[in-house]
Amino acid sequence: METLKKFCQQQGYSYHFKLTKILAGNGTYDYLEKHFIAFVYKKVKLSISSSYGYQDHSSITFSFKTVKPIPSISIDTYENLYRKLVGVKTPWKISCKDFQLKELTLEQLNVSRLTELANNTSFSPTMSSSNSSNHYEFKTFYTLGKAEEVEHFEKIINFHKALIDHIISRYKLKL
Repeated sequence: METLKKFCQQQGYSYHFKLTKILAGNGTYDYLEKHFIAFVYKKVKLSISSSYGYQDHSSITFSFKTVKPIPSISIDTYENLYRKLVGVKTPWKISCKDFQLKELTLEQLNVSRLTELANNTSFSPTMSSSNSSNHYEFKTFYTLGKAEEVEHFEKIINFHKALIDHIISRYKLKL
């Protein structure tokens, strides 16, 4: 699979890389790779930060100004073992007061193949939004190994783009 940098170049995303030497203990050092990606989708800026080395994790954030209240949404996952023992079919725990937004989000998790990713890997993101002072923000935090990250990066980005589409459409926003 192509590298993250090559993927970003093909998509027209802004990409920045930083390598940091950190003290790992016992006088040894380790290297921490940080990848920063940014792009605009439908006038909404998405920022992605991925770190590999000492800890492997990524976060994706998007935000925009709005005068309309948008209900908060929270997405977590059930552990695979728990799902098998209890018989839960979906890996997702979604909390949202707007039932239609909740259902659209669940549908898009399936369409973007993140449900498949959660079922077949250690992908267990924590996603949440906040809406305050005419500002809506959505954050995703997850861990995947570097090879998995690049392989599944497009799925994760496509989910966020679709979520933006749903929010704009559902609340008739003009950004």
